Amino acid sequence: MRLRTLPVSILLAALIGVVHTYLLIWAWVYIGLHSPLPHLLASHGFAGASLKGVLFSADLLTNMALCVPAAYLLCKLHPTKLWTYLLAALLPGFLWQYRLAFTDVTLLQNWLLFLPSALLAVLPLPATALVVRRLVADAPNNSLKPTPLRGAT
Repeated sequence: MRLRTLPVSILLAALIGVVHTYLLIWAWVYIGLHSPLPHLLASHGFAGASLKGVLFSADLLTNMALCVPAAYLLCKLHPTKLWTYLLAALLPGFLWQYRLAFTDVTLLQNWLLFLPSALLAVLPLPATALVVRRLVADAPNNSLKPTPLRGAT
């Protein structure tokens, strides 16, 4: 069996997504406990929608920074099928995190409450993968082959 077949790559992408989601949840527990940003913003007069907007932007950038290793691994699988791998990586973690919202009708009726956190669960990995794919595609080929001498063919 070849290692680069589509089912094996999709399975690897799903495994990357599950491990990434698990580590991301642990990282956000630590960040939530030790981040001074909400208190700093509240002490400078941010409240209501402006506080939520700044915190959403900061959380999105933090999530994108935490998504770089998973995005790099997904880009190295097969860059032309990146959207397939992103779907395989995001779907198990998203369904696991929001399983109660899909099973409880009263929670599903208040779907606007879940929209910001669902966007933070879905948006950072594809955005980071697009940035990483652009950076990896433009990277020079620094192979270990020695450069030939001038005049040698």
